[in-house]
Amino acid sequence: MKVVFLKDVGGVGIRGSVKDVADGYAINFLIPRHLAEQATPDKVSKVQAEMKAHAAQDAAREAQGSAWTKQLDGTTVTVSAKANDKGHLYKQLSSDAVAEAIKKEHQISIDAGTIAFQNPIKSTGESKAKIKIGNNIANVTIVTKAS
Repeated sequence: MKVVFLKDVGGVGIRGSVKDVADGYAINFLIPRHLAEQATPDKVSKVQAEMKAHAAQDAAREAQGSAWTKQLDGTTVTVSAKANDKGHLYKQLSSDAVAEAIKKEHQISIDAGTIAFQNPIKSTGESKAKIKIGNNIANVTIVTKAS
């Protein structure tokens, strides 16, 4: 039976592909679990159109990420945090605080999960961080000031 895969199935087929599988495997396993549908011309064209739309969205997201990393690479971001008189922060600087500072200073809204510090930031001063958006990486200097 020819089926169109709706999800990746390890060792059998990937999403969007059309493949001939055993009738029993398709009827008893793939179709009931919504992993595949019987291949009809309408369903094949529908899945291929969805795949093209996803590819276009991924390309646009990658282009946006590339532009943002080029804009952020080598920049300095200033973050204010509560610290004692010796310059030690009361709590470690979070990536959320850095993401807010980037949004405020550079008008770029990034996910806090994309920020990776070289070392935990526990005191005022300069430190380095990498921001990974898609396949692009930007190196940023973070200046922490006492507030």
